[in-house]
Amino acid sequence: MSVKNKTSLAFGGHEFHVHDYVLYSSCDGPGDIGQIVSFDFPRNTSLEPIMVSMKRLGRISSLKEIIPEEEMIDERELFCSANHECNYNWVNAESLIQICHVVAAEYCSIGIENWILHSPDHFYVRYCFPSLNVKTWDSKRCITRKEKTTLRALDVFGECGAFGLALAEGSLSFDITHAIEIHHPLLNSPETTVLNICVNDAVRYIIKKNLNKNNLDDTPITKATGKPVEFSLRPAIKSDSLSYKLVTMVYLKVVFDSFLVASLPGTLLPEFPQPLYAILLEGVSPYLRINFVDGQTISPLHVLRSTLFPFVTVADAVSDLHWGHHGKEGRANIPTVPCQVHLCWWGLNNGENPYEHPARSRFQLQVWRNDVVTDIQHFTRKFPLKTVERVINVTSEPASDHQGLPPHLAQFQTWNPSAYFVKSSGNKSLYKRLNSDHYFMTTITNVSPTVKQSSVIHPFVRLS
Repeated sequence: MSVKNKTSLAFGGHEFHVHDYVLYSSCDGPGDIGQIVSFDFPRNTSLEPIMVSMKRLGRISSLKEIIPEEEMIDERELFCSANHECNYNWVNAESLIQICHVVAAEYCSIGIENWILHSPDHFYVRYCFPSLNVKTWDSKRCITRKEKTTLRALDVFGECGAFGLALAEGSLSFDITHAIEIHHPLLNSPETTVLNICVNDAVRYIIKKNLNKNNLDDTPITKATGKPVEFSLRPAIKSDSLSYKLVTMVYLKVVFDSFLVASLPGTLLPEFPQPLYAILLEGVSPYLRINFVDGQTISPLHVLRSTLFPFVTVADAVSDLHWGHHGKEGRANIPTVPCQVHLCWWGLNNGENPYEHPARSRFQLQVWRNDVVTDIQHFTRKFPLKTVERVINVTSEPASDHQGLPPHLAQFQTWNPSAYFVKSSGNKSLYKRLNSDHYFMTTITNVSPTVKQSSVIHPFVRLS
């Protein structure tokens, strides 16, 4: 840990500054996110910890109980609190994990979605509450962005505007009002005034003007077109020649698919990718250990480390799916539709949505955006009648299992004292109903008791 100055700190391969948004360790679950207000450096001895004053941000996903049904519970959305002393806290600098990027948004837009997809550490804020302990949804206050006057900028190499316009749209701090391009410009910006002159002539004129030269008779003349300045050393290349078109239209689109990461002495190498979602430690090893032949053991993945997001619950994953009682819906008037395997979903042509309700979580929204489904066929195993009877007799309470079944549905492995399941004190639940607020711990969906898993009954639908 090194102190750059009174407003910055280098720790764990990251530099933290005042006003930065950071992810820092929490007691359990995902990490906390806050904005650095100040640093408190020790005066007497270096053994004292460096403390950081933090204004904490809350997560919208923590307000599931009070959020209206029409609002989406987005794991990327945060909320801020009023400037009261109770909303600030001091944390040890060693608890800082990484930098996060947070923007203010008045509403969810395409720009916000593009911002989110750019990196997993991108978040946005729409609302402000009086405190982090939110009681009612109506206590929120919408955040309004301050209107600011953008600066005017000159793009000396206009061309198609890939550089200047990209910076202008990304920063939102300036507009490209003028551009210089010796060739006929290709940029799509009606608000930009383009001067068709050589950039060298323009620079010489600008220098003379700034030096208060009185003789400005050699003002460059604006042309309609001309050969590109990049190829001034090769006069044989014409703007309409094949060589020029290959250079400008093909060479610029070359991309690198891979690259080598190296490190100078004293520079940290990139860390092994860590989990983004918090994992409960119930039945999960806190570390992923790799054992080498020489006896050494490494743990590249640390599940205990505070993560960016909370885990995806069962309700987040399946609440938008229709779970009607198919045996009572009747089959006589069900229309048939052609199977279009190249589409993400197919059905009636009246625009009917195949989901129960609009997406209410980031996980559901990402699944809906999946345009290609490689295999839409699902085969359901036909279970014995006794197994079906046990499943439908499991109570509706979360985490209910075989222990609530009537005696006539008992099995050898659940009742006989000599069975392995009974001998092991029942460490595993059979015919268990999933907890909607928990996460799904397996990819095996066999309802019958197996060696691996049988906790797959729907959390809030009971067919009878």
